[in-house]
Amino acid sequence: MEKKNCPSCNERLSLDARFCSNCAAKQPVPKKDPCACCGKELQEGWKVCPFCETSLTGKKPRLWTSGITLGV
Repeated sequence: MEKKNCPSCNERLSLDARFCSNCAAKQPVPKKDPCACCGKELQEGWKVCPFCETSLTGKKPRLWTSGITLGV
């Protein structure tokens, strides 16, 4: 499981921690960028937008519709 350090006391915390379990400091919320195509909020590490299937890595995703491959 990925961890982050508390900026106040350097305690190791889970990435989704909102407060430090050691010093109770409020943790910064990571910025979530919107999809350039549909504008929905994206999570860090996603390779494809789950809302509109836009590639977030620069590669064209393989899209399947009625047995026809699109975007290849």
